[in-house]
Amino acid sequence: MQKITEATYAGAHRVELRFDTGEAGIVDLYDLIHKYEAAAPLRDPTEFARFRLDDWPTLVWDCGFDVSPETLYARATGKPVRWSTDDSLAEEGSAS
Repeated sequence: MQKITEATYAGAHRVELRFDTGEAGIVDLYDLIHKYEAAAPLRDPTEFARFRLDDWPTLVWDCGFDVSPETLYARATGKPVRWSTDDSLAEEGSAS
């Protein structure tokens, strides 16, 4: 499983990410922020920018909203997440 090694605010509702694979990309989380009521405080870009990586590392905010590394990897790279060594089981993770 890929791990996030760095997360940097990239403006609006975007985050620039680096992974332990050496891959990097920018993800726009606008759709998730507006889909889930738990993320309502993050609709303010100032609040959104106050994210951090926890010990997993998962992207988290103080309001309790988080986005899994698997979801972020798929969004940043356009590659499906491999949940096992069986390629038929590859799929994107989901936001919490």
